[in-house]
Amino acid sequence: MLAFLFSLPSKLKLWLAISGAVIVAVAGAYLKGRSAGKEASEAAAMKRKMHAIKDAKRIENDVESLSESELDRRLSRWVSND
Repeated sequence: MLAFLFSLPSKLKLWLAISGAVIVAVAGAYLKGRSAGKEASEAAAMKRKMHAIKDAKRIENDVESLSESELDRRLSRWVSND
């Protein structure tokens, strides 16, 4: 394989080296962008999850602080009277 490369004209070797470098650079940029996109997606999902946990805890605290009559009044909106 190496003997074949040494027998090629110098201009062709140069073009092969440049094309190889460009391919490696494009592949590296693609993989870096893909990794950054994955990290950003995971961070956004974690942020949404944290907001959901905080909202659930806030709602739970609000419900626990209600009196029994106030809780019944609020729940009656969601119960069918059939």
